[in-house]
Amino acid sequence: MRLWYNTRMSKNTTKESKGILAKLLATEGISVTHSVKAETAMFDVKNRQLVLPMWSDMTDDIYDMLVGHEVGHALFTPYDQEKESKIESKGPWNADAQEIGGDSHGHIAMAYLNIIEDARIEKLMKLKYPGLRRDFVSAYAKLDARDFFGAHAKAPKHLIDRINLHFKMGVSAETSLNVQFSPAEKVFVDRIAASETYDDVVQIVKDLWEYEIENSNNPKQSPEYVPEDGEDDGESDGEDGEQRKNEDGDAPNGGIKASKGGSKQLTAPAMAETHNNYLENCKTLVSDDITDVSYVSLPVPNLKNIIITPKEIEHIMSAYKSNDPCVQTNRAAAVVETQKFIRSSNKSVAILVKQFEMKKAADAHKRSSTAKTGILDTVKMMKYRFDDDIFLRSLTVRDGKNHGIVMFVDWSSSMTNIIDDTVRQCFLIALFCKKCNIPFEVYAFSSVHIRADLNLNRQTDKSWDEHYNVADMEVIQADSWSKANGERLRSNYENEEPAVATTQYLDFSDFSLLNFVSSKMSMKEMTTAMANMLQITSVYGKAARHSYYLLNPVLRLSGTPLNECVVAATEIVNQFKAKNNIQIVSTIMLTDGEGGRVGVRQPTSDHKSYIVNEKKKVTYDVGKIKLSPSLGWQCTDTEVLLRIHSMETGSNLLGFYLNESASMSGSRMLDCFLNNPHGQIHTYGMTESEKKKLVAECDLEAQKKLVMSNNYKKDGYFVAEIGCRMGGYKELYVIRGTAMMDTSVDSIGELQALDKGSSVTAVRSAFRKQMKESVMCKNLLNRIIDNICV
Repeated sequence: MRLWYNTRMSKNTTKESKGILAKLLATEGISVTHSVKAETAMFDVKNRQLVLPMWSDMTDDIYDMLVGHEVGHALFTPYDQEKESKIESKGPWNADAQEIGGDSHGHIAMAYLNIIEDARIEKLMKLKYPGLRRDFVSAYAKLDARDFFGAHAKAPKHLIDRINLHFKMGVSAETSLNVQFSPAEKVFVDRIAASETYDDVVQIVKDLWEYEIENSNNPKQSPEYVPEDGEDDGESDGEDGEQRKNEDGDAPNGGIKASKGGSKQLTAPAMAETHNNYLENCKTLVSDDITDVSYVSLPVPNLKNIIITPKEIEHIMSAYKSNDPCVQTNRAAAVVETQKFIRSSNKSVAILVKQFEMKKAADAHKRSSTAKTGILDTVKMMKYRFDDDIFLRSLTVRDGKNHGIVMFVDWSSSMTNIIDDTVRQCFLIALFCKKCNIPFEVYAFSSVHIRADLNLNRQTDKSWDEHYNVADMEVIQADSWSKANGERLRSNYENEEPAVATTQYLDFSDFSLLNFVSSKMSMKEMTTAMANMLQITSVYGKAARHSYYLLNPVLRLSGTPLNECVVAATEIVNQFKAKNNIQIVSTIMLTDGEGGRVGVRQPTSDHKSYIVNEKKKVTYDVGKIKLSPSLGWQCTDTEVLLRIHSMETGSNLLGFYLNESASMSGSRMLDCFLNNPHGQIHTYGMTESEKKKLVAECDLEAQKKLVMSNNYKKDGYFVAEIGCRMGGYKELYVIRGTAMMDTSVDSIGELQALDKGSSVTAVRSAFRKQMKESVMCKNLLNRIIDNICV
């Protein structure tokens, strides 16, 4: 295997290729990030996270050496959760270093472990990937030429430094740096070269640690000690030497124990100078001139704390002012309205079912194949003289794909005037799914953190508008989101280690998902759940039927946590697919807008922006998944998160934007549904050719708006352009009010209400209205079914 090369590491170097290389070498989806603040490469064996530096003047062989080295830790360095949890480390070292070096010298023991473990994993990487040998040799030679290890000024004295240079530099360490070993030291070198497991490394470090303590506290026993003339050879140590050896043993500070009487402390092993020199010199390569890269991680939703189940919703509603007759009247009116809606929607549901069954039949036809069996057909045998088709045939139909739908309704205050119609559109799809036995779920996303309120034992009739205290807010925020490893998500503004580039998380707020309706419900339970939604929506909008005080404030319309909903929906949809064994799933967002900024940095020509899914070990390049223009629209976070949702779930992501206006002619809102609208036109300083080009583009834009407006008026909806400001969906439908509903019921009522003596003109007008509304409904429903079935 030969790794690819550029002349030098520059702004044009493809960082993505190095990330892919690391994942291929590691044979797992590790998280790979680049950081301008990282002083050296590092791999977190616990969280499976590789951070690579962006050094100035970094050659590709040095880059590949760093990748190969850290991937070696990914492949061969284990993480013992049980051991790490038992021993509380007093510093930035692991449990083994703590045990060997104690509180005072754990950092020295960690350096010993690093050097010897590096020698082992690099040996194993060279055996596994022989093509890396050349990169290691070339990279270390270049680093030594820059005196990264600080061995040029003076020859390395300590054994650990000579071991470090020997395994990194090979033969050149002996020839150019005069690295030599005594027979006693050669034993350690051979043991390191033969080590296979991490346990071997730990044992070698323990033995080397004791060996260094012995030599540090008795210079006469050091291989480097040269006795003076007339000096004893060391045998006169006698009792004292023997007594010290007997008293030396395991001690809390890593084997370093006071001698007899406690008057003298034994000297700790020397710190690895070459190791420290390397780390210090790495800092000099960190440059601000390199193309900046920002990473932001996706928090993991704690669905148990976010989702409010149908039973909990029913309890919240039934417990609120249960003795108030006005509340009971409101409830009864909602039940009547629900039953009326179910009856009136039968025709629209029938259109959806018919279209769906036609799609299924066409798909089954494509999947069917006919073959001859080789068995004679006794009926056709009589035709053998003039037809050789006399064998029985078998019809084979391959298994079809099953479907599922998950819907999310915007439960925000901006939906006030359209929320009633939106809920009814949602009910229509739910009834269709129920009719066809399609698994489905209906959620409403709210910025009210209902679970936290329930956990704090808030009374259902207490004022919900009062502020939480700070302590409660901290508990609430920590409960909604967590890190990939299950740890509580800390504030984005906490100080983190500079090298860890992915500790910045999206700035998500607390929110709730109200699971109102589910396919698991019986029709009776489903009717009750639908009545719950209509009871809430009845207090909003132009046609509000009841007073606000009849509604439990915890279920009120609030903010628009659409970004939080999209990320949580990814987890929900994947679980929904697995639980119901679904092959084709559709995610439907019924909302009137987009979420706010949550920390996704806009990519530019000199800045890369990435979103990291630490749980799945996937990194997304924002510049590649964002289709809408970076200029003109600033709120594109929602679009990016929607596209990530589609990639991670494989779902058909559809958006329903419901509008209350009867007409959108001349509305500036249409700009939101175009790819790159010009907005205000400024021709100052333009040439004539540039002005003509701009005018032509604006004319084309005006024609698009006219088509959208006409479709909205004629068909009750239009489809937004793919790369518009509110993009991210497979298709985004801008729907007028009740366009999906079968409004022909009202038209029939008008026909029936006509007197027997009504004029022909009146009858014709009522009939045309009925036919027009029926066709309008059918066109939209057919298009939705086409996208759901794909």
